[in-house]
Amino acid sequence: HTWPVMDQGRLLYYGSRLDPIDTLVFTRRDEHLLGHAALAMNLTQEGMALLQADGTYIWMNPSHADMYGWVPEDLVGRTWRELYSPDQIRRVESAAFTQLAATGRWRGELVGLRRDGSSFDVEVSLAQGLDGMLVCCCRDITHHKREHELLREALRSEEHTSELQSHLNLVCRLLLEKK
Repeated sequence: HTWPVMDQGRLLYYGSRLDPIDTLVFTRRDEHLLGHAALAMNLTQEGMALLQADGTYIWMNPSHADMYGWVPEDLVGRTWRELYSPDQIRRVESAAFTQLAATGRWRGELVGLRRDGSSFDVEVSLAQGLDGMLVCCCRDITHHKREHELLREALRSEEHTSELQSHLNLVCRLLLEKK
């Protein structure tokens, strides 16, 4: 049987009520599962990171660092602010942190900065963890946004072609009526 472990109304995790003997078994099984979870977090294509309350990275998976053109060892101990322009930092500090304080979660699109100075579109999800720690998940959506824009342009072009066809049909009808 599991129950939610809450902190100030926020779900932290699901726990188990076990007697001391079962707790030992649970702990070993839990360690095994944590090992698999750590492996999954390191292998996923989604960027994942843990940050202290002040915004300093304490852990990140290779995908997170690579997305910004870094390796994890170069970013751990540094702040997330180094990966965004001043206007994006202001946006996160005002809108995102306000919602994060109110609900414990925030999701939005930002423009990230790579190590080489180039920018890219990134979807970021933040969640409040224990002791003010932040959990960050992100993914590069540049390709997705580009495809979406191309689709919109194609639809606009199709609408324009349809309008031209309607006008051409009207002109032909008018010409035939004059005969």
